Amino acid sequence: MSNNIVLVLPSWYPSKLNKFDGDFVKRHIEAIALYHKQQVVFVIKDENGIVTKNVLIEENINNNFTEIIIYYKPFSTGIKAIDKLISQYKYVSLYKKAINNFIKANGRPTLTHLHIAYKAGILAKWIKKKLGINYLITENWTGYYKYATPNIYENNSIRNAITKNIFAQSKLFTPVTKSLGDYVNNNFIKTEYCVVPNVVNTNLFYYKNAAMDVFTFVHISTMAYQKNVDGILAACNILKNKGLNFKLNLIGNIVESQVQFAKENDLHNKYLFFTSAVPYEDVSLNLQNANALVMFSRFENLPCVILESLCCGTPVISTNVGGIAEVIDENNGILVSENIADLAYAMETMLLNYAKYNRQQISNIASMLFCYETVGKAYSTIYNEHFNL
Repeated sequence: MSNNIVLVLPSWYPSKLNKFDGDFVKRHIEAIALYHKQQVVFVIKDENGIVTKNVLIEENINNNFTEIIIYYKPFSTGIKAIDKLISQYKYVSLYKKAINNFIKANGRPTLTHLHIAYKAGILAKWIKKKLGINYLITENWTGYYKYATPNIYENNSIRNAITKNIFAQSKLFTPVTKSLGDYVNNNFIKTEYCVVPNVVNTNLFYYKNAAMDVFTFVHISTMAYQKNVDGILAACNILKNKGLNFKLNLIGNIVESQVQFAKENDLHNKYLFFTSAVPYEDVSLNLQNANALVMFSRFENLPCVILESLCCGTPVISTNVGGIAEVIDENNGILVSENIADLAYAMETMLLNYAKYNRQQISNIASMLFCYETVGKAYSTIYNEHFNL
């Protein structure tokens, strides 16, 4: 195990304000920490003073990685443009102070690992200029796709220029899919990249033999526009009208218009079952106790829930967007277009031909690809080959 410390700067990260924001980033760090010591520094604005009325520094020590999470409540003048500048200044100042304090106590980090280019990348550039320490960028954001909402091409020109410069000064880009790597290179900026996928906690997400009394689909998401849940509900209505016996568990934010559709079409609590968001630990139970995961997103990069489903041995039906086709094939799922009839047909096909799927094999393959050890080792190889750790 390396004794070199990697300074980690995430633009998204779980905190007391939102424990799910950037949780996939934290899992990446946990995986890398199996091989290299990680020091996370994360600064987050506490707009409404929920955690602090001024500045609060939280320090957590974990296995081979530590976290410094700094909350700040921005000063408000009531003038939006001025408040934004003041907040940005505070953000950068707190970050610089924390990084300088870390270096004084621990010495120079070997490299900086930036997760999500904007806006922590401003500090990665500063460290490179000040100390000559190179950085790499891991990127997950769907906003590099032009068909995503929002997307980077709609940003103001200043933010776009900053983001491009963050990429330009990095030594390596590690997108979680080849699709994202190619899209960034073809549409945003030319940059060397090496794909490393998202990671799954296979201590939680694993195959468990479960008998369902009726064929059970599951959908787990925020239920936002991106996820196109209305399309899934319409496909379920087609299946119901064909006389098929099934149920769909929808887990996430409960949207009244979706519940109303279910009631109006005699689907509610017969075919469609709505449940509020569950703790992360319970996501695995819902995947293990389902026959298939259904995703019908308008745009994605590669949702973690798809990888988690595969690690549970649960096949996936999904729209062919982003990098999803890189992990779904005829052995573990079905890819569809963004067409409701296509989705309904895929759901019917899976229901009627389910015996073709070997859940244990699906789980074995996915767990090998996306476990902490595999992903952590991939980053360790990159650290060694590109940064001489």
